[in-house]
Amino acid sequence: MKTRLELFEIKEAFIQKEVPGVQDAKANYYLMIKISNESFSNQSIDKIVVKRGYKIVKSEDISNQLKYNPLKIKVQPFFIDDDKSTLKVILTFTKENKEYYQIFENILVKEPIYLP
Repeated sequence: MKTRLELFEIKEAFIQKEVPGVQDAKANYYLMIKISNESFSNQSIDKIVVKRGYKIVKSEDISNQLKYNPLKIKVQPFFIDDDKSTLKVILTFTKENKEYYQIFENILVKEPIYLP
């Protein structure tokens, strides 16, 4: 059984659409999480779950990405919800051989960024 533990201090968390500057290129959505270096330096993240409106794109490199700060995880919207206050992310991690989780709510959905 996992226990809730507030271990990570989030500096910034948001989802943003990146629109390539190349005609007919597909836009991508990313979940970006910047964690304070103090709370991230001695702890790795095992898994991320996005709740409400987005799902993580299955990718071979997601397990590698969970080792880096900031995290940049490719996500895909499956419905658009105007109530941004319900968007949350759940991080799971292991500490001293016990499983824990931490919930981050009110994740921002930023305006799209248009790449050159």
